[in-house]
Amino acid sequence: ETAFNESEVFRYVLKPCSSESFSKSVQAAIGQHHLVVSEKELLQSTLFGTVKTLTAILEIVDSNAFDFGKSLRFLIAGFIRVTDCKNEWEVEIAALLADLGSIIVPTPLLIKIRTNQELNIPEKALKQQIFEHSSRLLRNIPRLDGVSAIIRLLNSSPEERNKNTGAAVLFLCRKYLKL
Repeated sequence: ETAFNESEVFRYVLKPCSSESFSKSVQAAIGQHHLVVSEKELLQSTLFGTVKTLTAILEIVDSNAFDFGKSLRFLIAGFIRVTDCKNEWEVEIAALLADLGSIIVPTPLLIKIRTNQELNIPEKALKQQIFEHSSRLLRNIPRLDGVSAIIRLLNSSPEERNKNTGAAVLFLCRKYLKL
């Protein structure tokens, strides 16, 4: 029974079976397959379009963050191959969109952050909110909840962050590129 249930059988047909009944079962299976494939393609194209739009917004608002995200994505693609990370695509998208929350930061402060100038206490607090805002923006987009979680963990303690391989990889790669 377990083998039958886990084999993802579409429909169980008993022998002897009329050719009409068998034909209807096969047609129904083909129809179901087409439905699943088209839903998957729709989801993938919607997700791709969403990520493309968000990265375009980031490029307009903070081109340095956009460029950093692109560089980070390529570094992560190579680095992640030597880890046990199971969600490579989520980590790559998190690399691209982690700084999306910079849209809340005034341009003069962004310049101070990017040039490693001294920040006062309110400016440091606003800088700390960038990842949280990025995470919040992505949280409600279907299939990006894992990306949102990775970004949210960038501000967490090392113990908490290291429980998520994707967040740990992204954090280390961000540190490496900023050296």
